[in-house]
Amino acid sequence: MHHAIILGMKIREINEFELIDKLNEMCREYSGIGTVLAVGDDCAVLKSTSDYSVMTTDTLVENVHYILPCDRYLLGRKALAVNLSDVAAMGGIPRHALVSLGLKGDTEVEDILSLYRGICSIGRENGCDIIGGNLTGSATEFISITVSGDCSGRSLRRNEAQEGDLVCVTGHVGAAAAGMNMLFAGEDVPAVLSNAFQDPVPRVREGQELVKAGCHAAIDISDGLFDDLGHICSASRKGADMYLDRLPLRDEAVQRYGEKALHYALYGGEDYELIFTIPENDAKKLSFDYSVIGKITDSHEGVILLDKDGKEIKDQTGWRHFG
Repeated sequence: MHHAIILGMKIREINEFELIDKLNEMCREYSGIGTVLAVGDDCAVLKSTSDYSVMTTDTLVENVHYILPCDRYLLGRKALAVNLSDVAAMGGIPRHALVSLGLKGDTEVEDILSLYRGICSIGRENGCDIIGGNLTGSATEFISITVSGDCSGRSLRRNEAQEGDLVCVTGHVGAAAAGMNMLFAGEDVPAVLSNAFQDPVPRVREGQELVKAGCHAAIDISDGLFDDLGHICSASRKGADMYLDRLPLRDEAVQRYGEKALHYALYGGEDYELIFTIPENDAKKLSFDYSVIGKITDSHEGVILLDKDGKEIKDQTGWRHFG
């Protein structure tokens, strides 16, 4: 079935193999290093390009992570971006992705094609081939993606933070939560805030540079700055002093939410920036912009929030998947 024929039709009105053929055609438009046989067979065939591999998977579920109707192209980009961000946090080079979709019968075919255009576009930008996946009927829509990548010599981990390391973060924090709340409230949203939520940029290049620079530990911000830095502290059995006045907030978020923008920065999540710990001398080697927000300590465990005068501020609760 040709593309022009299936436009305007719903999933239940077409043969699923015709849709799969169309999605495979879209994926074949880009095939990079290491892919011997991509979509269209029982398995993809890959050629190993490194001694070590990293793998990650993530799932976006309707009414939990997104609400329909929405921009399917941006949804596709974000669905792959959250996985690419995990690879970036390990200092890996993304290579291949498998995409599994749970779809309702009344879903428009064009919506799924648009979703795949988004997935393929951010895949191309980061050298990640879409090599296969699965379609299934489901009462609740979901998008599940698995990404694999290569590591050149070593990977970044959560458990190697050392006393005296600077605690740093790429980009801005809290922008995604601010953008999400403005979007759901039906407000006019500044582009930097809506993009932070709908089209996050995985810090793949930065992660690879951190490996070369001597970074000790890293994690991407999915659950929130406070909790994710806490994961590094827990894994490394160290503490971290975090200075609230040093957090890189978007002016647009502060203008709209005032002090609440700080709460979004700490607990909002979904920024997909990298938190990393690194010796001060090694940090000077980095070519990208980052903010120093604290320091790793051996005098306590967990994250302590400090105001500009160095006084402790009591924590609130971050994101909980089953809370």
